[in-house]
Amino acid sequence: MLMTRSLCVRILLALVLLAPLGAQSPGAFVDEYVHGFNTGEDAMRQFFEKYALPNPPVEARLNRYREMRQNWGELKSAGPARAEGDGIHAVLRDRSGEAFEFTFRLSGGKLMGIQVEGPIQDASAAAPAGPPLDEKAALAAASAAVEKRVAADEFSGAVLIARGQRVVLETARGFANSETQTPNATGTLFNIGSIPKIFTKLAVAALWRDGKLKLDDTIAKVLPDYPNKDAAATVTVAHLLNMQSGIGDFFGPKYAETPKNNIRTLAGYLELFASEALAFAPGTKQEYSNGGYVVLGLLIERAAGMSYYDYVRKVVFEPAGMTRTSWPEMDIPTRGRATGYTRRLEPGPGNSRRSNIYSLPARGSSAGGAYSTVGDLLKFAVALQAGKFVVPNAPADLQTGGQAIGIAGGAPGLNAAFEMGVGPGYTIIVMSNYDPPAAEALGRELRGVFKRVRP
Repeated sequence: MLMTRSLCVRILLALVLLAPLGAQSPGAFVDEYVHGFNTGEDAMRQFFEKYALPNPPVEARLNRYREMRQNWGELKSAGPARAEGDGIHAVLRDRSGEAFEFTFRLSGGKLMGIQVEGPIQDASAAAPAGPPLDEKAALAAASAAVEKRVAADEFSGAVLIARGQRVVLETARGFANSETQTPNATGTLFNIGSIPKIFTKLAVAALWRDGKLKLDDTIAKVLPDYPNKDAAATVTVAHLLNMQSGIGDFFGPKYAETPKNNIRTLAGYLELFASEALAFAPGTKQEYSNGGYVVLGLLIERAAGMSYYDYVRKVVFEPAGMTRTSWPEMDIPTRGRATGYTRRLEPGPGNSRRSNIYSLPARGSSAGGAYSTVGDLLKFAVALQAGKFVVPNAPADLQTGGQAIGIAGGAPGLNAAFEMGVGPGYTIIVMSNYDPPAAEALGRELRGVFKRVRP
């Protein structure tokens, strides 16, 4: 599966402060982590009790572990671990054989967190797990996978699998609104999290094609009134696209304390992060940045002379025939929109799901938060495969994936996965109104099935 690096699935799995690793080698530490991961909760509890400081509590760490285990199954090493920069890096494979790069972030001998990127290109990891299948057998296996997760209350949402424009499976399960018992349908609108970052990238490519935005343009050149003068003078469009700007995230304490009704425009997001110093010198590192993509959206608005939402509709949605995708305001009734349900807002085992309405901004942004349907994302896939967004002579930073792309997005009460080029050319789209990894875990299982289909 080819992945555009700036759009790799990055899952910040645990921001935990751990005790010093001491003289333990990188390989030994990763081996101990993998052993605990594969053995089960008791072993992971021992791992946390051995290394972790009291805050956050072990139970919170185990809740995250349960999600990871559901998503990946067991892990195994795909090569030696290495110490590099501020962390330990290791490539690990999941139960389907796909490879992911784990980065254990260190500070002063303590593990600050774990970042996972992938799936990454690895010919040895891409081999199908299991014997070849014909399409009929694959569909039966896929349907069984959906029903199993629904029965376990691990999935609520919609699924679409297609080969080219031919839909081979389209189904929906669970409730779009549990209070009214309104069922999900294949036309239900789901929040697709960070997937719209690819729309933002295509919008930048269109402006580059028209000579309205250059990759080496600084923020200051396009937005002279940007509030952080140091960032404005040094951060370029290319830095923002490739997550190399040093601009941080807008999620955090400020976001939690801000009335979500106030977050309704791209400019409304700026006060959550723009005044903060850059985390690193632009171009020297790569770190996932929702804030950076908000700034890209503002650059798009200024260069295009219209709102980000209108410009993306013009250059992405209309050419693809996507009539159901948009960024609706959360307090305006929208027919067919699913309510998100989360267990993450009430920590602890066995807690019930509640609406995620108070965790969402009033309107999404160029970093994510659009609503779409499985059918609209299939139209997007068909348009990509047909080359509708190809910009001749565009630099590599503006090229998007070719025939194989894998992107996902998630937050409390929402998760979506979009994959093109699975096996002999399948597109797999999964949307859920449950917490991650509801869609990603099912999508990963479906990918493992359809990459076994004979050409």
